[in-house]
Parts: sequence; C-alpha cells; structure tokens
Amino acid sequence: MIEEGLEVEPNDQRLLAAKVEILQALGQLDQAQSIVGRLNPQPGDFEVTAAVWYQAKLRRDSKSALELFERLSQPTERGYDWLFNRCYYGDLQDLAGDKIGARASFTKVRDEVNAGLQKQPDNGRLALCAIEASIALRERDSVLRLIEQRSGAIRGDRRHQLDSEELRARMLARSGSKDTENEAIPLLEHLLQVPYNPPRTHVPLTPALLRLDPDFDSLRGDSRFQNLCRQ
Repeated sequence: MIEEGLEVEPNDQRLLAAKVEILQALGQLDQAQSIVGRLNPQPGDFEVTAAVWYQAKLRRDSKSALELFERLSQPTERGYDWLFNRCYYGDLQDLAGDKIGARASFTKVRDEVNAGLQKQPDNGRLALCAIEASIALRERDSVLRLIEQRSGAIRGDRRHQLDSEELRARMLARSGSKDTENEAIPLLEHLLQVPYNPPRTHVPLTPALLRLDPDFDSLRGDSRFQNLCRQ
C-alpha cells in the first residue's frame, strides 16, 4: 500500500516516513537512510520528525540531526508541537554525551507540559511528552503515575494501552538499576508477541529494534534479552 501510494506521490512525506519506519523495524538502516535524506520535517509533522529522530538514534549518529531538532524545538505559536521536538532534541543531546544540555531540555519539557496539562488534562500527546521527559530525568514515581493516568484516559483501547508496557520497559532499561532485567524483559517478551500501537512511531518493537535501540543497552548482557534479539 505504501509502495502504491509512492508510485502516485513519490515525495509524499508521510508515506516516505512510514517506509523508513518499516525499514528501521527490519534493521535495514542503510536503506532507511537513503529515504531519510528525502524528508523535510516541519513543526507538527509528527510522523516525519519521529522517523528522522529514530533513525539518528538507531544509527547512534546524533550529530546528523542535532541542528535540525534544535531548530524544530524552539517555541512557536503552534501550541505544544515544539515540545515533542524538544524531547527528541534532548534525547539526541544525551546520545551525543551532552548530559547537562539534555537535562535542561527535558526539564523545560516537563515544566511546560505540566503547565499545559493543567489546562488540557485529557491531551494524550502532552501526557506522552510528560512521560518521555520523566523517563529521561529518571523520575520513576512520576513516570508510573503519568502512565497510569494516561492508561485510564484510553481505557478500552487494548492496542493503545499496550504502549504503556513499552514505556515501562524503556523506563526500566534506562534506569540501569539492579534487577531491572527481571521487570523489563518479560514486558519486552510480551510486546514481541502481540500487536499494539507504539507510543512514538507507527511500528511496534521488533527483535531488530531491540538490537539497535540504545535505550536497551543496559539489558544486553542478559541471555534472555539476547534471545529476544535473535527471534
């Protein structure tokens, strides 16, 4: 369906981003990169910006996208769109080793989002942004509280509720604390077995993504995780 659409509209940004995400899920990053070069992310283009950010993260090449997301993460009059890009920017800063800059970015996101949620408590995108910032800031209690609140707002939508498991798994893996493997790995094992709508992209976790995603680096020494990556 994507290929058919691209035959009609070869430069359709959303279709190109969808193709990038599929290639990423297959671990075919070189092929994905050839398409990323054709993308032109703009504020509010959630699918396109997510594809470009995740490609840089999976390739562990934050420099290729830092300048872009620094520009996209500046406050605008388009509501809260820029905050999602500030999350991506903070993630890439962290990957580049700029821990101080990353913390400043995520703190800014957390404070702005919390103020926004006071006005729009049912805004799912803002809630996700708050969760992402709290995960990055290692605020476990806040993450669990926000996930529970967000799960309540989408109760009854099983495929969307499962994305909370991915968020929990990422939080646990990034915390790097003792025994996180025993909590995170069963969540990841379950997610590989069921269809669900992931929180940030349109493609659920795959063994290839587990192999490539830096968020799961703390689990790589565990044989159970290694088995998941080989599925």
